[in-house]
Amino acid sequence: MVLNFLAKLLRQMGRKTEAESTYREALAMQRTLGGDEYANVDEPLNGLLGVLLSQSKMGEAEELLTDILAANQNNQANRAYLFSKASGMSRPTRQVERSGE
Repeated sequence: MVLNFLAKLLRQMGRKTEAESTYREALAMQRTLGGDEYANVDEPLNGLLGVLLSQSKMGEAEELLTDILAANQNNQANRAYLFSKASGMSRPTRQVERSGE
């Protein structure tokens, strides 16, 4: 995405405030187009996180990391649910072999 490239360039040029706003714009656009699926938003999220850390905005970086973790856990739960529906199970289960039977 062009906005990610621009934000990366701004960051490399030392224009961190502009890079931050451009990453935020790219992230908003990706979320509008593709939802919160991590694959759609990983580049602007990572870039924004890097800019926040480079500006010592630790509180904002921590909040962003918490959001990323929550989204990742939610995506894993959704994948497990979809897998269980696709395989005809009511919930994901694991088969355990018993020895001696």
